[in-house]
Amino acid sequence: VLVEGMAAGCVIIGSDSGAIPEVIGEAGIIVPEGNEIALSEAMLKVLNNEGIREKLSDAGIKRAEKFSFEEFIKNVYAACIGDSQSSS
Repeated sequence: VLVEGMAAGCVIIGSDSGAIPEVIGEAGIIVPEGNEIALSEAMLKVLNNEGIREKLSDAGIKRAEKFSFEEFIKNVYAACIGDSQSSS
């Protein structure tokens, strides 16, 4: 869902749990899990600042491209070629 949102240009605000920060990277805002105040502050920051919205939206679109099927295949191929070359 995070990647789909980024691909659609939505600004992503996520918690610091699990792989969420890894997926969002610098393309969104990370808040502590369960911290409603931090979440509301992040939401207000995005709502009240058009520059931040545009910056994060653009960054999200670019970040989402790293999760495309094509990128996945490239990474799998590179991993397989790397593994076969290192065993020779």
